[in-house]
Amino acid sequence: MKNFLDIDEKIEANGKALEFYYNNYQKTQSKLSLLVLLYSIISIYIVQILKFPFDKYKEVETSIFIIYLILLLYFLYLFIASIYNTFQILKPEDVAYLNNPNYFYVYIKKQYEESLETNDEDTLNAYLKETYLNELEIALTKNIELYKTKSRYFYNAFTKLLPALILYVLCSGIIIFNTDEKTEIEIKNYKEIIKYSDTINSKKNH
Repeated sequence: MKNFLDIDEKIEANGKALEFYYNNYQKTQSKLSLLVLLYSIISIYIVQILKFPFDKYKEVETSIFIIYLILLLYFLYLFIASIYNTFQILKPEDVAYLNNPNYFYVYIKKQYEESLETNDEDTLNAYLKETYLNELEIALTKNIELYKTKSRYFYNAFTKLLPALILYVLCSGIIIFNTDEKTEIEIKNYKEIIKYSDTINSKKNH
């Protein structure tokens, strides 16, 4: 059974936790590819969705037009909220890293030798361990908060984007079924979207 009061056990536990949260922070950043793919899908038809109320307001029944406006406004709210949260994920943050080991056994050791006026290795080692543990705990606390913040932004971005996609489909359906002439959807970037999707799948397979 581990002794959590032992400083070596504390250093080991904090070191593992620091690595765990750093790796999970990186995974949170990598999940952005999924959001980008969904945004790309929405970009295919969003111009037509925004133009429809202005181009067809005289040709569509009032009840359908009102329903469309409600769906459109709710879609825009969710879509913009999702983009805001995605921007917060992309915003650079100062990730906490540890100093190089020689910082402790050269620079910090020299400081303790001068301040304590001793060359006793056991005494210096005890002080160095305490200093190293303190830096570990500071870095861990900062990275835990960073991981939680970025995870919350990803959760908000994704959970707002999913209902926005449903509203996007509903708005597109109203446009298609309320347009007399044949609706042509110009997809200029479909090759890029497919290529991007294939790239993501290939990375997952590896």
